[in-house]
Amino acid sequence: MNKVYLVAKNLNYSRHSIIAGKRINMRRKSLRTGVFLLILGLIILQLGELMIAHQTVLMGQVLNLLGNDALLLEFLGVLTQFLGIALIVAGLTSLMDGIVTVKLESEIHNSEYRILAGIDEKISKAIAQKMILPQSHLTAKTCKFCAAQLTAEDVFCPSCGKSQL
Repeated sequence: MNKVYLVAKNLNYSRHSIIAGKRINMRRKSLRTGVFLLILGLIILQLGELMIAHQTVLMGQVLNLLGNDALLLEFLGVLTQFLGIALIVAGLTSLMDGIVTVKLESEIHNSEYRILAGIDEKISKAIAQKMILPQSHLTAKTCKFCAAQLTAEDVFCPSCGKSQL
């Protein structure tokens, strides 16, 4: 029984390592996505600030394309800033998700180890009790009341006369 348990335990670890390999790849993908969104958000945020700060230079180019509305350029600058901030938040969230995933995986691995160690301990105790149990039948019986030695056939104690059933 102990060999069967050890084989099952080893199979469980190999299955866990395959799953952990997939988790590592997904975590790397999450980190790459987070870094990309963070950098893209910073670039777009800087573009929005540039549009607001240098309105006089960009005014002529934008007015030729869009018409004679000066407030439109300011609106586009603020809109690109908000878009950049949204991408920065999405990138940071994705990066934090990767970090939290690493922490949770280590906690899950530790809890799995504790569970397996507890199961292993319970199985070894059960095996030890089964090996000890036949030896306890070989010991002599004693009276429940006065602790006098009894034979296997005695129903009443020879010392105190009380029933042992």
